[in-house]
Amino acid sequence: MLSHSPAVFNLHNLHICRLKSCLAAGKINRQRVVTSVRSIMNKNEEKSARTKAGLGDAFMELYNSRSIEQISIRDITDIAGCSRATFYLHYIDIYDLLEKIEDEVLEKIRVNAADALAITDNSDALSPALYFRLILDFYSSNEQYFSILMRRDVNFVRSVKNIIRPALFARLTDRTAGNESEMDYLIEYQISAVIGVLDRWAERGRDIPVETLTKIIVKISSEGILPAVQEKIKYTNPLI
Repeated sequence: MLSHSPAVFNLHNLHICRLKSCLAAGKINRQRVVTSVRSIMNKNEEKSARTKAGLGDAFMELYNSRSIEQISIRDITDIAGCSRATFYLHYIDIYDLLEKIEDEVLEKIRVNAADALAITDNSDALSPALYFRLILDFYSSNEQYFSILMRRDVNFVRSVKNIIRPALFARLTDRTAGNESEMDYLIEYQISAVIGVLDRWAERGRDIPVETLTKIIVKISSEGILPAVQEKIKYTNPLI
């Protein structure tokens, strides 16, 4: 993706200054200036968003198979089709780029998780509706970024858990008796299991429908892994 150099943005700024000068001189009316400036600003924002998306895509393409230490700014800009100067218009360095990508994905997960809890009956913290919504939104929001970050960055995985854990913990501890520390371990097990299943699903190219995956998660969550495995064995081997 080709992006615009700083010179292009300077031209836009120059155009805005000229419009303001014409306004001051009474050559054009204020409404025309406002309309023109908004149009220029909107175009700049759109171009900036496209440029950042291109840089993000280029980085993630490299990050999928390399450590961050093995990636250079030149590698990213070559794939994105822009200059180093354009990169530095948006990011301090490669670590800043990764951090901003993660922040964007985590914000989507935060919103999606809150929505999923909101549409789920409070009496059923582990309902199919919750997991169905989480699975769909985690992967439809930014599937390629999410799956790569889950595999490459342990801090990102920890951040995802920290988003989901408080809501589930509040739901469950409100209606259960016992040690909160023990409940924390149970929730950690549940979250880790779901994240692991989602990651495996991505690795296998989403080879089963999301509805089927949801049923698997809900069944294991409600009945445990051994009954689910035994049922599958009996289904494939009816003589057992």
